[in-house]
Amino acid sequence: MSRRERPPKALQDLLGAAVGRPEILKTVRVTRAFRNWAEIVGEALAQKSRPVKFDHGVLIVHVVSSVWALEMRFLAEEIKRKLNEKLGEEAVREIRFLEGPLDPDSTPDR
Repeated sequence: MSRRERPPKALQDLLGAAVGRPEILKTVRVTRAFRNWAEIVGEALAQKSRPVKFDHGVLIVHVVSSVWALEMRFLAEEIKRKLNEKLGEEAVREIRFLEGPLDPDSTPDR
């Protein structure tokens, strides 16, 4: 049967194959943890920062200013430890703090 003669695959089958990939599952777990950001970093830091993207072990966090980015870089290992502890695995290998918007509507890469 040629490619044109094969019946199309069901969307459910395609999504099932994609969701079953370990990296995608890890990304879903990490982005769910975004909701607990204040619990992980504390209320004061959560007001000045927001996780916006997770890709292949790298978490991108927007902060209100370069001063806060520097402050959070000093705490990066502790934040990473707490986040991975909450996830139950070493999903986050690196955290990058960038000056950027904290408004949830301004970050499409969630």
